[in-house]
Amino acid sequence: MDAIEPGPLEADIVAAGGDPALYRANLAAFEQHAPAVHRMLVQLGPPAARVVGNRDALTLNLDLGHTALYDPDAVTFTRKQIDSFAAKEQRWYMGAPPVPAKCIWLNHRLAKFAYDFAQKAEMGAYDRSQTTGYCVVMGVGLGLHLEPLVRGHRFRDLLVCEQYPDFLRFSLYFADWAFVFEEVERQGGRVMFFMGSDPEFLAIQLFETLRGRCFGLIDGFLIFRHYDSYYLGGAFRQLQAKAVDLVNSRGYFEDELTLLRNGTLNLLRHSARLMVQRPHHQRHSPAFVIGSGPSIDATIDTIARLQDRAVIISCGTGLRKLLKNGVRPDFHCELESTVTSFDVLTQLRQEFDLDGITLLAASTVDPRLPALFGSRILYIRDSLSPTHLWGRNHPCVLATGPTVTNLGVKAAIVLGFEEIYLFGVDLGSRQPDEHHSKDSIYLQGGELAKRLEQWRLPMNIALPGNFGGTVYTNHILHWSRAFMAIVAGKRPDLRFFNCSDGARIDHFTPKLAETLTGAEWPAEKRAAVEGALADIDPMAAGALVSAERLAALRSRAAAWYAALADDIAALPAAYSVVELNDAVTARLAVGAPDEGLPEVLSSVNTGTFLMLLQTVFYYSARLKPEWREAFHAEARAELLAMVGEMGARLDAELAALLAEFPVAA
Repeated sequence: MDAIEPGPLEADIVAAGGDPALYRANLAAFEQHAPAVHRMLVQLGPPAARVVGNRDALTLNLDLGHTALYDPDAVTFTRKQIDSFAAKEQRWYMGAPPVPAKCIWLNHRLAKFAYDFAQKAEMGAYDRSQTTGYCVVMGVGLGLHLEPLVRGHRFRDLLVCEQYPDFLRFSLYFADWAFVFEEVERQGGRVMFFMGSDPEFLAIQLFETLRGRCFGLIDGFLIFRHYDSYYLGGAFRQLQAKAVDLVNSRGYFEDELTLLRNGTLNLLRHSARLMVQRPHHQRHSPAFVIGSGPSIDATIDTIARLQDRAVIISCGTGLRKLLKNGVRPDFHCELESTVTSFDVLTQLRQEFDLDGITLLAASTVDPRLPALFGSRILYIRDSLSPTHLWGRNHPCVLATGPTVTNLGVKAAIVLGFEEIYLFGVDLGSRQPDEHHSKDSIYLQGGELAKRLEQWRLPMNIALPGNFGGTVYTNHILHWSRAFMAIVAGKRPDLRFFNCSDGARIDHFTPKLAETLTGAEWPAEKRAAVEGALADIDPMAAGALVSAERLAALRSRAAAWYAALADDIAALPAAYSVVELNDAVTARLAVGAPDEGLPEVLSSVNTGTFLMLLQTVFYYSARLKPEWREAFHAEARAELLAMVGEMGARLDAELAALLAEFPVAA
């Protein structure tokens, strides 16, 4: 279908001032620039809304059946909106990059340099003539605002959000989409579309996109709210709630070195089964996924009563609660790469033995941790440096974070369990100060508890409770809940139940633990566990890693850092931050697949470099113009020093890893 069906409907649009020739030109532009959206547009059926009135007569509108979209009409409404936006843009501004008392990360050092420079310079308001990374448009309607936005404001990527595909289709008669695509791309950006009806999912998509390719230029990004709806308004409010976390690092160079080291040493030293993302036999026994939220204290007796019928999967600090109450899990999940996870399990091993429990862990955990378990399953997480280095031929397991309970749910799915029950996966609490079970390591005192406590975030976000009422959560648990719902929503063939008295999770049916009898479940738990293990192929220690590949990475890394330094040094004396951003991100970008080595270097370096760019952009956009060139010159020197240091540190890490490999006879 190349257009809305000929006849009265298109005739009404033409009578309203719509241009069929513009429609066809726009449709061709979508086919070239946004082929997936083009396919959606040409497959749409008859629209539910109608274009009414006339553009020239200032009566053009969208009739939604129960009301009109615009007041008083599309042209007048949009003209006022554009004029108001030009006078007072809605932008999101980041705070000054923090300068801790002790600079731990490389980006802290640059932040301190920039802060010190600003103390001797003159600072002003944000310079709105700067090219920011994004313009988010909430709503298309008839699209009359799009061309003025592109002409009047400086940004890279245009993020277009719309709930109703009909509106987008109608806009092809009234807005010059071909110009929008071409002008945005001429400025080095691209147009991205977000369609749907789930505000939480839209907020997640926007959050992740804003932390994407123009993350270094995110400060001052534009938000244009064309019209409000449940979908657009809800997504905007959720994005606002997460706004404080937008500039959180996508990864630190120092952490990436740890992930690279751990991921290599675990695969080199430990034999295990390697869990990959592929279909497995379905199992009729239920799987219990156990967290350490406060409500586990009230349901532990049910778990103990049914442990001979259900496969038990413990997650992180939930293991202590189970062992203390006589429940031995069949699988135990660990996600984090920190030393603390190893220390917690070592202490647990002194209190309780871990025999008979199969570890199910990311390949990037502390390399001493797998040896604490006699049976081990490792898997390769998506998008990490060791994933690109060692996991090229092994499908990585997606969506196992941000918390270890996400891993527990995903593991239950991958292992083939048809019924999955959550216990203690509260992802919040009815009382904001009650964050874990009374038996959790968090509440046991001592050095380990203090170490864990320092990472705990305040529970200040209200959510609907699983059994009614309100619970309170933090942003990490909030996003854990959202990703858990997405994973479950993609498997309508499975049954998901939530027995936790915490946050409601979409696609999980609330279920009171005391109503579970286990009578309907098959008495084949042991066979289910053994079958799950049998479905996962064994992997010998060292089978996935090679010294030759590490040596190739070491050589490639030395050349990569040298080229990046040359690119930064070659910038003109009066370079702009956009030019700096483009020089750095061009090196971070990954082109055609090349044995995974460019992906490794991008993964190791991207998070830190984007934070460095954010810092330079923040101060450059607020310095008085006469101070910018001097600031840019000193910032360039700082960045070049950091490039040299990062190259040397990665080289030393790779040399140390190469020394771990057996010497060929």
